[in-house]
Amino acid sequence: VEYGQPANVTCSIQKKTDAPYKLGWEAKLSQDYPENKTSATWEVKELTDWEEPDGIRCYFTGKRLEDQCETHLNLTVYKKPDSVNLRSSSEVCVEGKQIELRCEVVNVGPGRILSVRWSRADPKQNNFTIFNESSVPELKNETKNVSITVNVPITPTREDDGAQYQCEALLNLNQPLVFKSEKPITISV
Repeated sequence: VEYGQPANVTCSIQKKTDAPYKLGWEAKLSQDYPENKTSATWEVKELTDWEEPDGIRCYFTGKRLEDQCETHLNLTVYKKPDSVNLRSSSEVCVEGKQIELRCEVVNVGPGRILSVRWSRADPKQNNFTIFNESSVPELKNETKNVSITVNVPITPTREDDGAQYQCEALLNLNQPLVFKSEKPITISV
């Protein structure tokens, strides 16, 4: 669910039982649920708590112990980056001298699912080819939004004159979300 957007999930059972029971959600923003309903909806108008999805579960509680069960909700709150910018550590590229490309990703989250992908377009072609993709190990436990700069070294050759580079921020959800740098950079060797 995108950060700041509404969210709702419904948990249901196929039919009512003869004995009294309760079906509901347990979450940070829990609400009270009436007894003997066949469905319960967890809902927030604006999801702005990064930890809210942790531990959300739908429960069914009957009169007998064996009539109890629960299922956990797998939900990730994410935020698109405010910007993705690419810079070079040097204005001038000298053949055989290493430079760094810097990808600045601003206000994206959560950090733990962020990776950065680098691609290059040969001067004779316009299509970009991926040459590096990396996660950010120092963010592996980060559950909130972050701003980070990721560097990749390149050593240009004369054939690289006119080559274009770009970086992309990836949020690794079930369907990855990809955000390209605002503009590629072209190197002159």
